[in-house]
This record gives sequence, structure tokens and C-alpha cells, in this order.
Amino acid sequence: MVFYLLFIALIAVIAFIIVQLVSVKSQETTIHDPPVSPEEFRVEEGGIDERDKMIIDLLYREGPLGVSDIARKLGLSKSVVWRKLHKLVEAGIVERVTVRGKPLYKIKQ
Repeated sequence: MVFYLLFIALIAVIAFIIVQLVSVKSQETTIHDPPVSPEEFRVEEGGIDERDKMIIDLLYREGPLGVSDIARKLGLSKSVVWRKLHKLVEAGIVERVTVRGKPLYKIKQ
């Protein structure tokens, strides 16, 4: 009987910890609206979507970043980030720069 109660208490503690971790993780990944209004940009292929806004906001806040860094910070795949960056470069919103031989992307000035 005591073992059963300890087991139930352990399950409750583990569930509480998981809920807390998920809560903290969701607060960390909150993405704010980009500082520059996306409406002023003209992107021919379907406009700017939420992922584009997330990338623009991240580049504005953290400066030049590589595809892998952007993908990791936003929880997106590298291929999605690469496609979105290519579209934003073509639209003149983002530019590709090379720093110490590494390709990085930043908001175009």
C-alpha cells in the first residue's frame, strides 16, 4: 500500500515537472511582431507569411545569422529557412553577407 502511494506521488511530481517545462519552453519561444511593418514590403510570391515575419524579427533582433542558427532558434527545418531567406533576399528585404567565409543573412539596410 505504501509503495502504491509513493508511486502515485512520483507520477504526480513528474507530471508537474513536465507541465512546468512545457510552460517555460512556450514562454521562451514567443515571437514578437517584426519591428518593421511587413505590409511595406512587396513580395511577389504570395506575400509575407508568419514564418517570414519570424525570420525578419529574429534577424532584426540578433543581427547576421546563418541558416542553421535561424532554423534552430525558430524550430524550423533548414530547408524551410533557406527557401524563406531566398525569397526575402529576392524581395530586397534581407541580404546575404560572408563573414570569415561563413554565409550569413541580415536585414538589408
